[in-house]
Amino acid sequence: MKPRHVLSIAFVLVFALMLAACDNGIYQAENGEDAPQIPVVEIDETNDYAPYEENYSTAAAFPIPDYIISLEIFPEERLVSGVAAISFQNMSSYVLDKIFLSIPFNAFTENFPYPPFLPVMESRVFQHGRAFGSFDVNMATINLNPAEFSIEGTLLTIYLDEHLAPGVPVEIGLVFTAHIPRISHRTGGNDYAMWFGNFLPTLPVLTEGNWYIYPYYPVGNPFFTATSNYHVNITAPAEYTIVSTGLGVRSEGETNAVTTITVDQVRDFAFAVLSPTYESREIITEAGVGIAIYFRGNWDDDAIDAILNTARTAFDYFEARIGIYPHQSFDIVETEMFVHDAIKYPGIVFVDALHMRTPAVHGSIARDIGHQWFYDVVGNNPVTEPWLAHGLVSFLQLGLTLDEEAMSEHMQGVHQSLQRALFYIEHPELFRHLGYYASWSDFHNIQFLRGQLLFYNLWQRLGDEDFDQFVRLYYGRYAFSIAASQGLIAIAEEIYGQSLADFFDEWINSPALPEI
Repeated sequence: MKPRHVLSIAFVLVFALMLAACDNGIYQAENGEDAPQIPVVEIDETNDYAPYEENYSTAAAFPIPDYIISLEIFPEERLVSGVAAISFQNMSSYVLDKIFLSIPFNAFTENFPYPPFLPVMESRVFQHGRAFGSFDVNMATINLNPAEFSIEGTLLTIYLDEHLAPGVPVEIGLVFTAHIPRISHRTGGNDYAMWFGNFLPTLPVLTEGNWYIYPYYPVGNPFFTATSNYHVNITAPAEYTIVSTGLGVRSEGETNAVTTITVDQVRDFAFAVLSPTYESREIITEAGVGIAIYFRGNWDDDAIDAILNTARTAFDYFEARIGIYPHQSFDIVETEMFVHDAIKYPGIVFVDALHMRTPAVHGSIARDIGHQWFYDVVGNNPVTEPWLAHGLVSFLQLGLTLDEEAMSEHMQGVHQSLQRALFYIEHPELFRHLGYYASWSDFHNIQFLRGQLLFYNLWQRLGDEDFDQFVRLYYGRYAFSIAASQGLIAIAEEIYGQSLADFFDEWINSPALPEI
């Protein structure tokens, strides 16, 4: 990275922050002493996790954070230079002396002590040879003033000169540079593209009592984020295409093009930088959502059309069953992943190239479209309660292809197979957090399949009409906020008209798999 890039970006940062600079203050309790500092959640993997401990407030999500980000991409050097201005307001009743940001890509630096992938996945991650990246924070500011900061693991801590009182907003500024290696992971790249999932610095969820900060667990989705607004400018050579969360507007110069994306109320922002070797096709849903697929290599037109039709059918189905999809676009992007699967983000999914050429891709696309409702719009803690999204979406997805009789037969088979698999799974309860899983298969068997069986049995208990009412009410009540298990259970009991405590306790906490 040449110094002039950093200097020019620093100027942009100062200018952006000047537009939104605000006063800070010190909050004191009535007795004159500083209010207590808010604690940080640290999961102890040696202890069991209490399943109903979380209590998220919808008020904690408003006003939601704003991210104003400018990125410049240098594909040949595989470099990114960035400036971020993040609006944050202390919505807790605690005074803060520091602010945390997650920088997940720091896990891909050389000698990082805890690799963000299982040893068995290493050959897939480094299929182009061992390579490591970097993520360097060159400067941090608070309300335009330079701030001290430290980085430990994937956690960036910014120290406040003045305590941040409840209700007081600040503007966080960052200047950073990153190098993206040829790796196959959520962020990675090859000779034809670079893709960026869980790359940008993000605020952890702050609730009334805790910052929720987790390691980059190698299994599952260890990224717990609040709904936010994004305004992102991405500059890249003009021959490259930018595909992202939200719709982009492209303006071209002599050598570079700038893509500007503004998207509100999403849980993360992902994007890809695609070379001219990529082609694209589009289709429109009944509700007017634009679905685009980006691919390279030799493809049969019918195969591309089949994937697009699956996506359109899934959108129409989930929208009819759950509620309105609040965004305008959805992109399917061929990449290289460490798993032969797809990985979801708001409004975009990265699909492994090998997986994309198999019939299984249709199920993956439909599943990750379902997650646009339960993961993006309705959030939950994906570290401590993954089943809230994975179990519900994997069950609802079955309705795309199975009638009631076929559903019953299928679920009987899932139950029998899982019953056999539980003999080899050390922690078969649903309430286990991600730190307990040593394999993706165990995670899938419990959080997807046991979760799927839970919702299948809830569907049987409530009946068709009441179950659909439960799903729609759950979606409407927690849209753009964060749900937890007790909130879901309360809605189910509200619809059912009596307690379901024993039902959920057996499915969530029992080591044995309940009968269906």
